[in-house]
Amino acid sequence: MALQVDLEGLRRWPGITQLSPEMPRSFDKKLKLWRRSVRKLFDQIDSYQAVADHIRDEGLRLAPKRNHLIHGLWAIAGAEDGAWVVQSYKNAGKAGYQIERSTVDAGRLEGTSAAILKLGGDIAGFMASRMLHQHEGLLQVSRAPSGEHQAHPSPPSSAKP
Repeated sequence: MALQVDLEGLRRWPGITQLSPEMPRSFDKKLKLWRRSVRKLFDQIDSYQAVADHIRDEGLRLAPKRNHLIHGLWAIAGAEDGAWVVQSYKNAGKAGYQIERSTVDAGRLEGTSAAILKLGGDIAGFMASRMLHQHEGLLQVSRAPSGEHQAHPSPPSSAKP
């Protein structure tokens, strides 16, 4: 959710919709577009780039697990031998679809959930830091008016995340 909210906010800046005219649907593509957007808007702030790289890398590491758990079919009967059976279908190109089946125990589910929630918190924290930096005058920007994105942002000054 934090990724979606921040990406929608970034897409209001001039030049960002040219990176991708439409909002991507998949988590991976949203994450990559978010990273490119941060790079384009704040390329002079190294600390922002380091945080954005970390968020992108962690998101891409978690993406397959997240997608399997969120989009997979969970066995109705519940846990088998202390673990739930989760099955999903992965596009295998010309070969059609490949069935992915795994078992998820409560410990693994809790750990993966915690990592996903932490990632959302990292994104929200990064977004809040940028807002505070702007509010405190550490980040100088000019936002485009609604509708046409003709205004150009002023170069950002350095800021700490």
